[in-house]
Amino acid sequence: MENSLQQNDNKEVSCEKLIKIKPFQGLNESNLMTLPFISLKRKKEKTLIRKWIKGDQEVGLKVVGGERGVPTMYDLDVLLALFRLLIKSIDNQYILKDNKVDFPKKIHFTYRKLAKEMGLKNFGSGTKERLENSLNTFNETTIYSTFAFRNQQEGKYVQTFKGSKSCGILCDFQSYSIEEQRIDNNGKLASPKQIEESQSIEIDDFFYDNMCSNYFKLYDHDKYIQLNNNIAKKLLLILTQWSQSYEKYITMQTLYDYVGIDIIDKKTEYYYNEEFKKALRELKKVGFIQDYTFKASEGIVFLFNVTGKIKSKRLDKYNTDFEIVCRLKELGVGYDDITKFYKMDTESYISALLRYIDDRMERGLVDDPIKYLLKGLPYGRYDVKDFEIEI
Repeated sequence: MENSLQQNDNKEVSCEKLIKIKPFQGLNESNLMTLPFISLKRKKEKTLIRKWIKGDQEVGLKVVGGERGVPTMYDLDVLLALFRLLIKSIDNQYILKDNKVDFPKKIHFTYRKLAKEMGLKNFGSGTKERLENSLNTFNETTIYSTFAFRNQQEGKYVQTFKGSKSCGILCDFQSYSIEEQRIDNNGKLASPKQIEESQSIEIDDFFYDNMCSNYFKLYDHDKYIQLNNNIAKKLLLILTQWSQSYEKYITMQTLYDYVGIDIIDKKTEYYYNEEFKKALRELKKVGFIQDYTFKASEGIVFLFNVTGKIKSKRLDKYNTDFEIVCRLKELGVGYDDITKFYKMDTESYISALLRYIDDRMERGLVDDPIKYLLKGLPYGRYDVKDFEIEI
């Protein structure tokens, strides 16, 4: 990343950053990273309506498809591959200036290149037809918002898209058949370069303006294309957008809402919980998460950096009787109190309590360590769950 400052005649300073996109990374507009605008069903749906509660407000979206229906997970794979071609067209780098980016609006492509970015090993007429159908699907799709989509330029969630009640995702799709290419080339097949020049699609205004307003996210595309489970793919994108630390807790209801799942009865809940477990195993297998804790009907804790958590919560300390007793003595706890409070069934709590107090002491939140410790020694007096080692 390279920084430079430019100063104009009005003494205003603008900041430029050259951002280099790593070879394994892909890019996606932030709304499209998280919102459930695609169908998880195999059977094509003509219309998709999703509603959920965000804070104290009901929000939602409506997706209306053309003759091919609304986008599916396969179509999302194609969209992400298309955005990969976009960043390759700008040499895997962009300039961020005053929180703005100048991306190309029109993306040129060949179907073979799209297939390659999707990780498809074979390419034939069937693949070409399916890719073309996906691009047509996006070209025909219309989206409506009830405070679900964020307009980055306005800094708010919207019901209209710059005065219009709806918007598209991709538009102005241009694709030419082999027959047309032969006619244009006097009976000869067009070269791959000619095909790419003649085939293009554009990002629709709302999402394009958001991307140019720095409202997008880079994600690990190499890991994404290793995934087979559709929920795992959605989780990778959602978590990339939302997670900022070594762990993230999300309730099951929030996950159902943003993945795009309706739980109508216990049977449906059981089925999708099993699908989530499969997705978690895949995410762990490809190395996107290091571990997880699944609590049915409650939520999931995603661990991205176990080493980071161990270091942050001091989980590598006070794991033996010797360490615990030495630290208690060091802090001024007498033998009688150690014997009274430190027992086999309280060992986990006492070790977590010591980590908790160390953390608070380091942050300057404890004036009298021994007084604070003695107050917390009776089992369960302080909430130290974040500092306990799960067994």
